[in-house]
Amino acid sequence: MISNREGREWLLKQLYDKGIKYIVYLGDIFGYIGVEKKPEQQEDGSTLLRDEYHRLDAVSDLLPDFNEPNYLDISKYLGITDWSKVATDTPVYAKLYDGGIWYPLHFAKYENGDAYVYTGGRTSWSKDVKDAVCNTVAKAYEIRLAEGGAP
Repeated sequence: MISNREGREWLLKQLYDKGIKYIVYLGDIFGYIGVEKKPEQQEDGSTLLRDEYHRLDAVSDLLPDFNEPNYLDISKYLGITDWSKVATDTPVYAKLYDGGIWYPLHFAKYENGDAYVYTGGRTSWSKDVKDAVCNTVAKAYEIRLAEGGAP
């Protein structure tokens, strides 16, 4: 038997894979809805949606508490990172090979589905400009943002 948390994660992963990235509660008008684009909070406290939406009322009692003021960021809840949007030099923890240890490093780039990190304590500022890739950037076997603390 799976736990409630595992069940929620499974459900959210299915929604995420279908393109639903955020869940919003819009009170009496719609109830729970799923959208792809991040909702915008207006100055008056209302929520503006710039996207098609999907009704989620049938599963609303299975959803976790929101992790943002008035919506659930599914990727944040599941720990999914879109590495193509991560800035160079962002602090990360990375393993460089299977079974390796976690190293505190800096993110270098995302290319062809792979994340790369600067090695040897380097960053984009401190790397050798003449030979920017050789021995300064390595493909990460496993990688996490450092903002959540050490793995």
